[in-house]
Amino acid sequence: MPTWFVKPSIYPAFELPNAVTRLPSDSSFNITERIAGANWSGIVRDYVVYPQTAARYALSGESIEVSYADPATNEAVTEQVVVPDVTFAARVPAGTESLSPFLAGTLVDLTQSTSPRQGLLQAGDAVERRVTARIEGTLAMFLPPLLEVPADDGITFYPRESQISDKPGARGGPVAGQREESALYVFQHGGIFELPEIELRWWNSETQAIETTQLPAIVLKVEPAPGAKGAKNQAGRSLLEATVLKWLTGSVAIVLLLAAVVWHFRAVLKSWSLARWRDWRASEAYAFRKLQSSLRQHDVGTFYPALRFWRDRIAPDVTMASLFTLIPELNAVGRSHFGPENAATTFTRTRQRKLRVELKAMRRKLLDKRNLVAGHLGLVPLYPRSETDTASP
Repeated sequence: MPTWFVKPSIYPAFELPNAVTRLPSDSSFNITERIAGANWSGIVRDYVVYPQTAARYALSGESIEVSYADPATNEAVTEQVVVPDVTFAARVPAGTESLSPFLAGTLVDLTQSTSPRQGLLQAGDAVERRVTARIEGTLAMFLPPLLEVPADDGITFYPRESQISDKPGARGGPVAGQREESALYVFQHGGIFELPEIELRWWNSETQAIETTQLPAIVLKVEPAPGAKGAKNQAGRSLLEATVLKWLTGSVAIVLLLAAVVWHFRAVLKSWSLARWRDWRASEAYAFRKLQSSLRQHDVGTFYPALRFWRDRIAPDVTMASLFTLIPELNAVGRSHFGPENAATTFTRTRQRKLRVELKAMRRKLLDKRNLVAGHLGLVPLYPRSETDTASP
């Protein structure tokens, strides 16, 4: 403008399906330029777009509302300035088809620590494992989960909520993301236990090659609980003495047998409850509950990983791009968090409730589809509900 801006300009959000649009922290700044002997004022605003699928993208039909002072009268003038159309294409680099999920950046670093670091471990003790992943060139939300439920039944796994954060780069520079996870491992008995290694395969956008970043497994020696070997015999002797004093009857063999039976069922019940807990943590219902919880809290940092976690359990053959197409309201979550400041108020509680309803409806469809497929593979019901349940001759 040959004069000055009388109020802030209104910019479009530049939102695209299957892409995340974000404003860097220093995205807007003022400029001045001399044109034809006159000083012109201007504002520059940078946008960063992260495509989520290989496709062509087009930004068209957008405009900026600009208010400036008329050079002749200094009166405020408001105009809609049309933004030129922009098209670009995103592709998956050849040879990266095996990366799941696809993770690209210029540097990936993994660190880990355990607590306590020293000292003997005994059955019943807990060890905390803390893992941190850092990536340069993309957002922390694209880093996958790091800690998984151990396969060893002798370990009880208690994960904590992951923490993600982003650090903006210098003007025009790449962003850096960090994901931190921690969990407690409780050892049920003595022995040698291994916390598995962690591996991230990612695409180095500078060297144009797939790289692997790893953390080694952690091997721990756990001693049996003190007196574990004689605990059953001592319990049997105590029970025998109490029985003799109170009832003046019985025998050592009966008391020891009774103690062994009680102890056996106690171990079975504990093992059964732990197995049910692990099954629940790995179930689709648990994943959907975590997804709804992150949505109610408007926690975008956990929402997208929770969405992928649930998708993997209910319909792994459905792509994330398909979910965003089937449920358009999903795009509003990203807009409210990664869009301009005035977009944060667009994702109201009413829209949150609408998205929860849409997710529930989609879940019912996917469950019905899965049950229908399972029904075709099973037997005909003993009591048919309709003609479709009756076997054909």
